[in-house]
Amino acid sequence: MGIKLGVVKSKEKQPPIDLEGQRVNYDILHNSIWKIFKYDLGLDFIWCVLFYILGDRKILDVLNIILRRPVLLLAVFLIFEILYENRLVQVTDFVLMLILDLAVAIVVLLDFWTRGIILICAIPIIAGTVMQNQKLIAVQAFISAFTVWLHEQILYRMTIDSLVGNHPALNFVDGVYGVLIVYTVVMQTRKYTKMLNEQSSIDSLTHLYNHETFYETLDAKLELQAENPTPLCVLIADIDNFKKVNDTFGHAYGDKVLKVLADIFISQSSERCFAARYGGEEFAMILDMDQGDALTKAQGIRKQFERSIIVTEDGLENSFTVSVGVAQFLPEYKTSSQFFEKADAALYKAKKTGKNKVCI
Repeated sequence: MGIKLGVVKSKEKQPPIDLEGQRVNYDILHNSIWKIFKYDLGLDFIWCVLFYILGDRKILDVLNIILRRPVLLLAVFLIFEILYENRLVQVTDFVLMLILDLAVAIVVLLDFWTRGIILICAIPIIAGTVMQNQKLIAVQAFISAFTVWLHEQILYRMTIDSLVGNHPALNFVDGVYGVLIVYTVVMQTRKYTKMLNEQSSIDSLTHLYNHETFYETLDAKLELQAENPTPLCVLIADIDNFKKVNDTFGHAYGDKVLKVLADIFISQSSERCFAARYGGEEFAMILDMDQGDALTKAQGIRKQFERSIIVTEDGLENSFTVSVGVAQFLPEYKTSSQFFEKADAALYKAKKTGKNKVCI
């Protein structure tokens, strides 16, 4: 699920990006390009005024030079929106990097004044580093190096001295502009990193933590038990007769039922209760409490789900039940799997003895 972090081997093909991954990439591109455009337009207006007052050029000449960047950025933004909305392009990691580089290149290559702005050419490398994709990092390094060279060797030497010189006011605006653009790109990269981390740990349907994250958390809890023993329980809940739900009403309705139980688990979560979707129609929770409180929590989840009315597309109202197994940690449990198996055995007991109950 989602974009997996890790080094991509040169002989391996990357898996197709899923809809959740495309949504994340789209959000990054949308916000990055739009923010850079707004900053560029606003600060170029200041440039226009200062350049007209302090320079020796006509206003139309100044506008012609200054507005090239925001116009091109807006064109990139609109083309990207049209392609995405019409499903003509998949927003893969490579497309994300390519379009962001294009926006950065427009700012850098058409920037006749800002000296320090070339530093942002290297910043998108962070995106490739975060993804730990060797091919993307190599391509990014080449693009960044080429952009810096082109700016330094051609445009910078041809234009900067003749247009501005060393006027303090222009240099001040120059610095503000550079800081804002760098800040925007860095913050979008941080946001992208956070979303990638969430993608690798969150179940896309229910928005609960996934199977892998559940065991990572449980392993961490068991390590703490060795140093500081405290009450710890695990519960696992399984929707009764869920296969019949899918067979009778379809998988879309089955997903709706799963979301209802997931919402209950989310509402019952707290600093003491870590909820996750264990897999399929099974949900699990790690509880920092004794067995009595854990049973109370489990009964609350069971009763709340039983009272929930879930309506079909035809208006038919249904309610369903859930069986729950609870286990309390004991020192003889050496692994998280061994601990969880006790809760799973309690769930099996609940299923075999009538369902819609909680067993320990």
